[in-house]
Amino acid sequence: MCSRAQKWRRDVQRLAADDMEGRRTGTDGYRRAAAYVVERFEQLGLRPSGTEGFLQPVAFQTRSLDEERSSGPSLQWPAGLLLRQVINDQPIFLIR
Repeated sequence: MCSRAQKWRRDVQRLAADDMEGRRTGTDGYRRAAAYVVERFEQLGLRPSGTEGFLQPVAFQTRSLDEERSSGPSLQWPAGLLLRQVINDQPIFLIR
């Protein structure tokens, strides 16, 4: 029988697997990760409380920066770094 630590490790390894594609919102990898989490919640006997079972849709707006045409300052950052800014009281998340 698996210990709780072994089960936790298995869950983390599964969610971090390459086929989850980084779990970026709206991607197939995200949908696979969400399905895995729902399955695990069901196995654990949890009860859903989202608007669609364990899930609750949230609207996202996506924008991208054309760095070649941008007149703003150039940002240098390592791949995958998340930067947060607030513009006009709205949080802005930048992922490169």
